[in-house]
Amino acid sequence: AAAWLPWILLCLTPKKTGGRIGSLQRLVLVIFLGMQLLAGHAQTTWFTWLLAGMWAFFLGWMGIYADNSLPLSSAGERYRYQGRTRQMGYAAKLLALGILPALALAAVQLLPTAEYLSLSQRSAAVDYDAAMIYSLWPWRLLGLLAPDLFGNPAQADYWGYGNYWEDAVYIGLLPAILALGALLAAFCRKAASSPDPVAYNDLREMVLGLEFRRFLIFICAASLVLALGKNTPIFPWLYRYIPGFDSFQAPSRYLVWLEVALCLAAALGAETWRRPERGGLYWTRLATAGALAVALGAGLGWYLLGEVQPTFIRATALAGLWGLGAGLLSLAAPGSEVEREGEPRFNKTRWQWLVVVWIAADLLVAGMGLNPAIDLDAYRSSATAQELSQELDGHRLYLSPNHEQQLKYESFLRFDSFEPAKRWQLLRSTILPNSNIFEHISSVNNFDPLLSGSYAVWMETVDRLPPAVQVELFRLMDVRLLQQPGPFQPEQIQYVPLTGGKRIRFVGCALAVHDAQEALEKTTNEGVDFDSSVVLEGTSGSPAPCDAAAISIPLQIIEENPSEMVVDLDAPGAGYLVISDLWYPGWKAWVGETEAPILHANFLFRAVAVGSGKQQVTLRYQPLSFYLGAVISAAALLILLLILRKSARTGDRSG
Repeated sequence: AAAWLPWILLCLTPKKTGGRIGSLQRLVLVIFLGMQLLAGHAQTTWFTWLLAGMWAFFLGWMGIYADNSLPLSSAGERYRYQGRTRQMGYAAKLLALGILPALALAAVQLLPTAEYLSLSQRSAAVDYDAAMIYSLWPWRLLGLLAPDLFGNPAQADYWGYGNYWEDAVYIGLLPAILALGALLAAFCRKAASSPDPVAYNDLREMVLGLEFRRFLIFICAASLVLALGKNTPIFPWLYRYIPGFDSFQAPSRYLVWLEVALCLAAALGAETWRRPERGGLYWTRLATAGALAVALGAGLGWYLLGEVQPTFIRATALAGLWGLGAGLLSLAAPGSEVEREGEPRFNKTRWQWLVVVWIAADLLVAGMGLNPAIDLDAYRSSATAQELSQELDGHRLYLSPNHEQQLKYESFLRFDSFEPAKRWQLLRSTILPNSNIFEHISSVNNFDPLLSGSYAVWMETVDRLPPAVQVELFRLMDVRLLQQPGPFQPEQIQYVPLTGGKRIRFVGCALAVHDAQEALEKTTNEGVDFDSSVVLEGTSGSPAPCDAAAISIPLQIIEENPSEMVVDLDAPGAGYLVISDLWYPGWKAWVGETEAPILHANFLFRAVAVGSGKQQVTLRYQPLSFYLGAVISAAALLILLLILRKSARTGDRSG
């Protein structure tokens, strides 16, 4: 999702000052915004919209969207105010005409997601403690100069705070130096005499001007303040009082603004990069010699004192090496305009390629091993999994939350090292959620970031219950095998068999409750016999008299796929078909040819009332949110195609 951010900013930028965004460019903006929405990371979309808004309003304030070649009226200040007001309004219109059609284009995915979100554990807001997880550890800002100062999980020696990725900000040492130089230039006296913002006649002139550098400084500062999260009072205040900031965790992800701003600043620095002269030449030579000394000294320390803070030494040595290259490239850079007229073009081109290669080498070394590959054999079914599938015979696995946490974050998916996770075959053999999908094995557990709110409550409740009650609920959930880490080697999973579990059952009695909380309390008590009774939520009055004895009748699933289930049964009398699958809106049921409601059963599951005799019950997933979203997306796509066709025919790219 983050890959779309710079393209969205580009689409909000006119090709020249005084030019409005043309219809074709607006169409591309809609497509890029829609593709980012379809990428499925709402937090990145939120960051993008905020940054895009600041970007568009800044361009409007700077007069980029209006024709500034026109002479000012006699009421100069009034003209500036009115002109800026109109351009800010145009920026708001541009954003609205980009975001709203993009929402329509992605509605086929957004509406079902919104429905799921409303029922999830995050339906209200992320808990404060969870939202503040991965607030930027300030020391990681040193990673702008030396990314592995606190180690690297690819080297199996990361010892910094939290997850390596969350605080990573490295864009390359040379780009960082160029960016720093470009931003510091905003405070120089020479840079302070920039043109009046409404007098810019060229977009390039505005980009190289003082105001744009100050805007980038503002973005960097805002990014850092928000990324620091709980380490300052600002983000907690925003969390409590400003909508949107309480919807996500990991404030450090606001660093994406910093990275974008620094890359733009680095481009500004490269645009004005010249061979240093006079005092600048002296300091550049001194810094280059210093970088060489740092590289040699740290390199020797790395070799001779490997046991003393090895990550510091290694990172410093590499920073010295890349700094040495940056200094040499600066000394070899093209000179002033007068000097460059006599320089052979080949030398300049060769120098440019050296810069590109040096930056690429820096980034490749920094990223080496951070995108580990996996052997194709890891996706092939193993003999162990096949044996396990036969033993389960369609029933489910269960792994307690504590054991799941231990296996994931202490044994395999550790933050300090990628090495344990490279044991793919062993990882696959544990059938950790959600790798069970590869083996077509059902599991009670789910490793999705968004979970049904009732499911999350159920799993937490079951984990706290006494073992005797847990066993009955395991049978209700159709659990056949309990997964447990081995006593000596946690990765060696042990399986404890459990009998009596059923996914579908026929019961003759209903226990009526009024709400979900009462249903949870009733279901998790020891007094309910799930083979004869079902707890039904939302029913009123006293249940009809019934025989509470367990009734065993033949039940058969004759057809099933992810969106449909067909069950044959021969009921001795009226009762309920109870299905131990999650209740979720969009599912519909038919008893024979007659549609029947799907009831909330046993807090989490489904039930359908049936009569006596032989009958067929069909459950089918037909979500209105999906079909409505599909219609909206299809209509939006059709309109966009018509606009594209018209633009191609007429060549009209005006605003």
